[in-house]
Amino acid sequence: MDRKEQLRFCSRCKHQAFDKKRGIICSLTGEHADFEEICPSFSGNVEEVEAEKANEIKQHEKNEDLIESGRHFKISELLIPGKTYFFTPLLLYANIIIFVAMVASGANLFSPSIHDLIKWGGEYKLLTINGQYWRLVTALFVHGGIIHLFANMYAFLIIAILLEPLIGKFRFGLAYLFSGIAGNITSIWLNVAVIGVGASGAILGLYGIYISLVTTSTVSKKTRLIILPSMLVYTLYMIASGLMNAKVDNTAHFSGFITGIIFGYAFYSGIVSPEEKSKNRIHVLIAITAVILFGYIVFNSNSPNVRYQKLLFSFYKNNEKGTEAYNFNETDPDEVILHKLKTGEKYWRNCINTTFQIEMINGLPGELKNTISELRAYSNNQQIICGNMERKIKTHSNRYDTDIVVYSNKVDEYLKSGFIKIFNTKKFYSPKQAFLKLLSIQNNILVVVDDTPLPGRHLNDLDPGSIDSILFLSCDAAEKLYGPMASWGAYVVKTSK
Repeated sequence: MDRKEQLRFCSRCKHQAFDKKRGIICSLTGEHADFEEICPSFSGNVEEVEAEKANEIKQHEKNEDLIESGRHFKISELLIPGKTYFFTPLLLYANIIIFVAMVASGANLFSPSIHDLIKWGGEYKLLTINGQYWRLVTALFVHGGIIHLFANMYAFLIIAILLEPLIGKFRFGLAYLFSGIAGNITSIWLNVAVIGVGASGAILGLYGIYISLVTTSTVSKKTRLIILPSMLVYTLYMIASGLMNAKVDNTAHFSGFITGIIFGYAFYSGIVSPEEKSKNRIHVLIAITAVILFGYIVFNSNSPNVRYQKLLFSFYKNNEKGTEAYNFNETDPDEVILHKLKTGEKYWRNCINTTFQIEMINGLPGELKNTISELRAYSNNQQIICGNMERKIKTHSNRYDTDIVVYSNKVDEYLKSGFIKIFNTKKFYSPKQAFLKLLSIQNNILVVVDDTPLPGRHLNDLDPGSIDSILFLSCDAAEKLYGPMASWGAYVVKTSK
């Protein structure tokens, strides 16, 4: 038996290993693969070697046929789930239907708002880390506009046409799902403020699988030379285009691609040796377990991004509870209102303390400092409002009204900026509205709306939603501007016309 035949036999032996410098080495003897006289496992059965070679050729031909079928598919096969393409049409329809439903509900066709993306399942780290793990999956089917959807579905179809017939429907579906999940988990680990949407991470995972399989004996060298360069160029283009766009979540793209490569090698044995079902299942199970374990480690880690998101979530939960201080009625006893305001102060102090904890985290981007400062100023204003309302009720005086109005206007400015509203999942109770309730018994103060005095009217008669600002004028200042009818003072109101 010549050297070539020996190597062919030894390459299939369960005792063989490969050394970069020495080539194929027998783990039993520690020698090169030319040792039939001393190897206890070497049968020298040429027929056995030839049978293995025939099986290998047969499997190559089968894989070539599958690749060829991907090149010459029928459009109808992509529209109706079938034997060749099952998950390809299902995933295509899922992405399109969810986008159409989102637009039908009022989202912008070309650029949906952040609120819409979060509402429809976008991977919003603040919510995902703190229990809404389902967003790791739903984000794969939410897109940031019609162009985003079209680009992703085009890239998806290119790879799906070639890949699903080659690896089978179940492997294809699992690869799409877990590549996308791994991409979103990595984004949570490394990114702070990006809202993740789109199927790009999952799609690049499919490209990673195809590239990994093309580098193996799954396909012939001829086909490999044709397909591999184009796949690499297209994959690099998708990653590079993401790097040039600050809004694109590149960590999800790259992680999805790497996950796909890992899954590709996990699928390899099942493709070349489909009869070894238990071994194939173990490989796939290991890959899936690795993704799940990765997610568990990230979500329970002490990394700067994860700590930031958890503390920020705590801030907004305290914010929701703090605004409950303003949820009272004019008929409530003073003791009830005072208790709510006192409790509200406690939650606003918690918010302020949380902002200091966030600033102590090392490794956060510098641009977050301004955001944290604004959150602290907002919370401080709310705490001052609660304290002044308490004092107003206890003293039955209007001397605190000016401060309440000034700080309520500041809170309104923060609310109009939008960065607080994103996180309120419950009804938000306005300090201005609560202030109007407290004033319902003060009938002698003049109300001036858009420079028009309205004697006999009260602030609680106005629609709080239409009020832009309120300024309280003391008795002397009000009387100088509006005469004797303002001898008790005046509330100067500006509304949105």
